Amino acid sequence: MKKFYSFIIMVLVFTLLTSTTAFASSAKSNIKVTVNNKTVQYNVKPYIKGKDVMVPLQQTAQSFGAKVTWDKKSKTAWVNFNL
Repeated sequence: MKKFYSFIIMVLVFTLLTSTTAFASSAKSNIKVTVNNKTVQYNVKPYIKGKDVMVPLQQTAQSFGAKVTWDKKSKTAWVNFNL
């Protein structure tokens, strides 16, 4: 049980130390996403669905420094961070 609590604390500390700031703003249907003061460029336009902002996974994850791969067989997107 002690290892479990240590793991949870380690994950929380890691999350706090590696967090970044991302903003999405909407001017009618023109949505601009900014990560660490850099505007993310998308192949497909982000849009608002209800109260949620829908953005393409690949360019968003890459702006955070992740690598995105697609598994055709299982139809699964994998997002990997090299930490």
